[in-house]
Amino acid sequence: METELIKDRSLSSCIKTANNLLGVNFAKTIKGTWLPALLIAIMTAILGFSILQSLYSFSPTVSEYDLFPMVLGIVSWLGSIALWAYFFASVVNLVSESSFKQNLRRSFAITAVELIFYLVMMAIGGVIIRMVVMSYINKPLTPSFFTLVGGISLAWILLTALLMVPFRYAEMRYLLSPTGSLRRNLIAYYVSGVRGSGLLIGSSFFTALASICLGLVIFLPTIILLGAKTSSLIGELTLNDPSGLPTYFNALFIGSLVLTTFIFMMVMVWTVFVFYYAYGSIEHRRQMKKQRQVATAE
Repeated sequence: METELIKDRSLSSCIKTANNLLGVNFAKTIKGTWLPALLIAIMTAILGFSILQSLYSFSPTVSEYDLFPMVLGIVSWLGSIALWAYFFASVVNLVSESSFKQNLRRSFAITAVELIFYLVMMAIGGVIIRMVVMSYINKPLTPSFFTLVGGISLAWILLTALLMVPFRYAEMRYLLSPTGSLRRNLIAYYVSGVRGSGLLIGSSFFTALASICLGLVIFLPTIILLGAKTSSLIGELTLNDPSGLPTYFNALFIGSLVLTTFIFMMVMVWTVFVFYYAYGSIEHRRQMKKQRQVATAE
């Protein structure tokens, strides 16, 4: 794809340029990302169907009720992260001069770093929550206790999300720098992302809001089917009514979830393009600042 990356852009300019890039190169984008997008859609459908089927199980046994959903959730979560790294490499490969093999390797590396950082933050948050809970162990559980725990949990989630934002710059710079070393430059990349956090936070907020709004529209057929399944299940469990759903409902639900998730992944391509141009704008400002410092020193 022909792109002018290193250029000073505002948030609205990054969004507009990303729209143009996706619109002009839509066929090439589909060709380059359809496989990872389809794999993510299939995994999402499998996970969604498994969760739907598990609603029928009210067995108190550990093996059937506790362990299987937990193991399935962990495996699906790890699989989704690996597929996202594959998908991200495929999108960056559309605008990168590096080989796909290198982009894939680097995508897995930076994703692993982000995963470790996220898990560390969640572990610290868990320790803090546990300390709060333990301080109330011999006290009555008043509404203020639940408010405190909920407030701390929300604040920690928001802090984690905020600290993850500079990685949007780090991952782009790492994948788009053919000779860059993640081990030696990770902290420098992250600090540069912190310095450009204004644009990155704005991009994160807008792309998240747009993704939620578009997702509600795209997943509407699946949401309707899920509502029908839930209503049928409530009738079966509370009134002993027979299921009024057709025999092909499960196939329809899986097919709907695969299709809608695949379409939604094109929205994710757009979000990557927005951060691609946000990176270019931050990089332009960084280079201009460096040139001014050199000129001043001379």
